[in-house]
Amino acid sequence: MNNKELLSLYRRRLLTGLVHEPFLDIGEVPPGTFVAAVGADNPAKGEIGPTLMGAATVVVDVLKRAVFMRDLNHAIKAGTMTEEGVHAELGSLKCGLGGLRQL
Repeated sequence: MNNKELLSLYRRRLLTGLVHEPFLDIGEVPPGTFVAAVGADNPAKGEIGPTLMGAATVVVDVLKRAVFMRDLNHAIKAGTMTEEGVHAELGSLKCGLGGLRQL
């Protein structure tokens, strides 16, 4: 079974690897799927392709740091997303403060 077939079995994904090249992109994720990418804590790590990032509702831990990390940084550089396109920071959602922008 390849990655696309395996990923199509689940509507939720948790990514926590030391991946240096994106392996998950728009063609492998059905609409409405929840993806949690944990561990992209430096610019060399990342699992999500720029096209998927641009199509997703993105919530980050700390925006000012996330723009320099791989997944968001590469999407911004590819032109599929902007810093203003990030929906919210995790802390603002947890505190009930809403997102950085309205959907």
